[in-house]
Amino acid sequence: MNDTVVYNKHSMIDIQRFDELFAILEQSFPTTERRDRTGHLAEFSEERFNSVCYIPDKLMGFLNYWDFDDFIYIEHFAVSPELRGQGTGSALMSYLKELTDGRKLVLEAEPPTDSGIAARRVAFYERLGFKLNSYNYIQPPLIKGEKPIPLVIMSYPAPLSPDEYSMIRERMYRDVYKCKNDRSF
Repeated sequence: MNDTVVYNKHSMIDIQRFDELFAILEQSFPTTERRDRTGHLAEFSEERFNSVCYIPDKLMGFLNYWDFDDFIYIEHFAVSPELRGQGTGSALMSYLKELTDGRKLVLEAEPPTDSGIAARRVAFYERLGFKLNSYNYIQPPLIKGEKPIPLVIMSYPAPLSPDEYSMIRERMYRDVYKCKNDRSF
């Protein structure tokens, strides 16, 4: 993707691009699955936080991720509604896969309990090569006062072993969600 830009600890996102990104985030995720504007903007100052953005003339899609030594955690992945179904999301994910140096990619998804949007998202990730893991996982609240959310963990290119899952969950809880474990929220 020629119009792809990576924002990381070396290049801070400008406020216009952030506003475009946050508008897509609000359209794509319920309040319980995203930080508020201030909290999300603060993530861009985190050392391990990065964003791959597709910007032909305005920001049209993004993939926000946390870069750890042994895995990459994809926190949010969204494409502007007018570009959905046209390969933009697949291209963004392919771009990120090139940056992994063989590390596993992990993301959270809603459990695919019906044939609705959650099942379609999981199927999309599976088409990209992600594997659905069977571990019980709880996403800590992103906004104070909200409840934890039961989600599933998906991983690329292979399922996670129990030890990998424990290590990844602990790192995400500590470094992304700023809590010690699933009993501290």
